[in-house]
Parts: sequence; structure tokens; C-alpha cells
Amino acid sequence: CAVSDFPMDHVRCTELSLDAWPMPEDEKAWLREQATQVMSRPVIEIPEGAASADDLSAADAATVAELDVLFWGDMAGRVSGELGRKEFAHASAYSHCHSAGGTYYTNTYATTFTGFGNSVVINGTSITTTISGTFAESWSNAGVASSISATYTGFTIAITDDGTNTTLSPSGTVSIAYVPSSVCAVTSVTVATVTPINFVNATGATNAGQITLNTTTTVTFNADGTVSVNDGTNTTNFANSFDMGKECPFAVPNPDTAAPPVTTSTTTTGVTASTMTVTSVSHAGTITGSLACYTDLHVNFYSTTTPTSTTAGTWKVDWHNGLGCTNPSTFTFEEAQDINNDGICDVGLDINGSATDDTSGGLEHFTALTLPTGYYVISMNNFSCALDTVNDVSIQLGNNVYGPYTSPAYTATGEGIDLGAWFRVRDVRVNADGSVDVLAPDTTLEPWHTGAFGMAPKYGPKRR
Repeated sequence: CAVSDFPMDHVRCTELSLDAWPMPEDEKAWLREQATQVMSRPVIEIPEGAASADDLSAADAATVAELDVLFWGDMAGRVSGELGRKEFAHASAYSHCHSAGGTYYTNTYATTFTGFGNSVVINGTSITTTISGTFAESWSNAGVASSISATYTGFTIAITDDGTNTTLSPSGTVSIAYVPSSVCAVTSVTVATVTPINFVNATGATNAGQITLNTTTTVTFNADGTVSVNDGTNTTNFANSFDMGKECPFAVPNPDTAAPPVTTSTTTTGVTASTMTVTSVSHAGTITGSLACYTDLHVNFYSTTTPTSTTAGTWKVDWHNGLGCTNPSTFTFEEAQDINNDGICDVGLDINGSATDDTSGGLEHFTALTLPTGYYVISMNNFSCALDTVNDVSIQLGNNVYGPYTSPAYTATGEGIDLGAWFRVRDVRVNADGSVDVLAPDTTLEPWHTGAFGMAPKYGPKRR
């Protein structure tokens, strides 16, 4: 505070019990090394009249970027990272959300997906998302086992945002099952938009729009923010769209009285899985920001579950692969590997034939139709995008989804061996018994496939 002239009366402190955060010895050693490196950096000089990080010197900007990579990338998934982001933010070791009713911890909910798909098309200030399959959630409410299952059929939501207002136009069918059934009488609803629902960005309130439910019920979003629901006979008025939504809540969670600290940097899924899908969505600082650039998903595979920094890789998937195999009848790859030696592609990318991130909606998938025992290193490379471009990455193993894991702002340097251009998402270990672990990145394993991994790229034009 003294260095930056930051007033002490604007400082808030959080008491932290280090005893509540067991840390592996190897991480302690790594953290001490990082602390030494941080302390060896020169003190950042803030120029007179500086208004943003753009006003820093090149050397100081590089220091800030390195610290961002350390905190948001290298420490992600480690005990030290969880401690910093979660204990200091809120005395909880688990992801949590805040509501008027309390704080809710995601470790108390089980979420599964069956045949679930969500495709997004972005066109300037418009977004269309199409949802299919089943999403299910279970939790405990006041000691009562509760759940909801929602199956989407032909369901789309068209969204526009002009900076002042956001409009939503939903359509399609959702079949819903609540436990206990007394929570909500709705079992299936088909939605159609008469006029788009308009939200005022500054307040989040609705002031226009009309939709129908099962063709017989009309929902009108009035200019004063109230909502009127007419079932053909009676009209029910709600103070706002939030109050209407509480009639059939998607979840009625109880605030946890306490959440224990994370004691390991390993997330054990507790499931067996035969397939994996990794989804990356890149986005700029604004919905209209430029994505005329490349961020690329990379997966390196080792046939052992305990690779070291000198272990040679077995296979890799990235934009270098090409398509040296035949696509299966049920799936279309653009970059793929045949790992079973039967001529059929088993693992690969479907990057939509696009040239750059903006023409693919920023969307990229890695899919493994088979999941052999071994160790998977999942990374993103910022090949040519601006610093405000980030990636949200999720990992689906069977019907279980982990993430999203959000990259820091990281520097584009092409696909080289500069760690500042890479985001280590997570590592996945498939064990001999079929169980799968999602792990914090082992930073001794390089994200690129040259070097110790031992595979030279097949350079060619990006097949985007």
C-alpha cells in the first residue's frame, strides 16, 4: 500500500487458517521456488498519471503478465491456487454462488448429462443456441432428496444485444420431472415466441415480449416490469420475471453450514468413462470483439499413467494432424488419429472447416470415441489472438462434465515453446480399472509435442 499510495482505510482483510489447508510437500517446494522468483522481480513502477495497465513500461507489463500466468494458470487446481482464490474471496474451498437466500456450494449437487448437446452460432451482436438431450441435477433440500430432470427437444434460444437491450426468443419443448413432484406440476412445456422478450441491460428488468406455453397459456412481459400469465381462463400477475420463475424453481438449494477446505489438487470423478469430449469457447472482451485469430486445442497422450518429464509421447491431436483415417459413420473429424490401427478415426478435432475463431463461433471440440488407459495433457495455445481473448474449456467424461476452466489473458507468440502462450487446462488420467481422474496440470510435462514428447509437427495450413 505504501508503494502504490493505496489508502489503508480502503483495505479489507480476511483471516486465514493455514492449518486448514493441507498441502503436498512437492507443492510446498514448488511454491517456495515461485515465491523466490516473484521476489526477485523488480518493483513495478507506476508512471505519473497512469490510468491502466497499458501505461506500464514494457518490462513491468511483462512482469504483470508473468504474475497473471502464475496465479490464473500455473496455480489453477493446486491447493495454493484454491486457497488464494477461494479462501480469500470467501471462506469456502468449493465453487459457490451467492443469492438473496444465502451462499450455495456446488460440491453438494450432482449434475449429469445424457446425450446433451449445446451448439452456439454467433453473428455480430446476435447469438442462437440450440439445446438437445437431458440435463439432470440432484441435491438435498432440508434433508429431503430432491432432483430435476429436463429433456430438451428442438429447443433454441435466439439472443440479440445492442448494448442497451437484450432480447430472447425461446422455442421448442422441455420435458421436466421433479422429485418430489409436489415442487411443480409442470411435466412438459412447448414454448413459442410471439414477440421477443426484452431485457433492459442496465437493470435486468423485462419491459416487453410475449410467449406461449403449450399453445394455451400466454405469458406477457409488461412495460412496468410485471409479468402476466393467462392459462385461457385465469390471469396471474407477478411482480417481475424472477418471481414468476420461482413458481417452478430449477433448484431449491440449502445454504451449507460449512464447506471443508480442498485437501488435494486431484479431482477423482468416481466414474468409469469410455468417451471424452473437450469443448473450448474463445471470446474477446466484448461480444463484438475481434476473434479473427487462432486459439488452438491440443491433447498429448502417454500410454503410461505416470509419465515424467522425459517420457516419450504415444500420440497427439492438434491442428497439425490432418486426416489420415476414415471418419466413422456417426462422427465427422477434421484433424484425427486412428489409434486402434483399423483405419477408422478414433480421436480428433471437429473445427468446423473454419478459417479463424470468429468464423467457427469461437468453438472447438476434441473428441475421444475410445478412451485407452493412460495420461492425457489438455492445453490451449494462443497462436495469434489479442491479450483480451480468453478460453472457457470444459471436459465431459461419459455423462459427467467438469469445468469450465477459464484461461488467463495469455500472450500470442505462435505455436512455440513459450509457456506464456499456453494455458494448461487439466490433465486426465484413465486408470487400468476404468476409473478416471481429472488432475491439476503436471507442469513438468510440456504442452507442446516437440521436445521430450518427441513428435515433430506435420506443418501445413490451419484446417480451420
